[in-house]
Amino acid sequence: PEGGLTEHLTEPIAALEGHQKKVHIVRYSRTASNIIASASHDQTVRLWDLSQGEATTTVAGHTDTIFSICWNYNCSQLVTTCKDKSARIIDPRSANPVAMTWTAHDGA
Repeated sequence: PEGGLTEHLTEPIAALEGHQKKVHIVRYSRTASNIIASASHDQTVRLWDLSQGEATTTVAGHTDTIFSICWNYNCSQLVTTCKDKSARIIDPRSANPVAMTWTAHDGA
């Protein structure tokens, strides 16, 4: 909030439920208010609308543990890295959200 926090927060703003296993990465969108991305050991990425308290997009297709998620500069796309030695560009507004996949070089 403008001016910073003035009291301790003890209650959650929202409880987001949907992943089937433990969530290990959460990234806030810096350009879209109330939007976050999360990755779980269920091998999915979910985009959440905090104002609605629900997932707006679920991206499957990872075949192993997701190691990282990062928004691009204007938060229109995400990149993920995965234990399967692949990186993926995700366009959450697309009907086919995995826009590109590439695999690491030999020996990686």
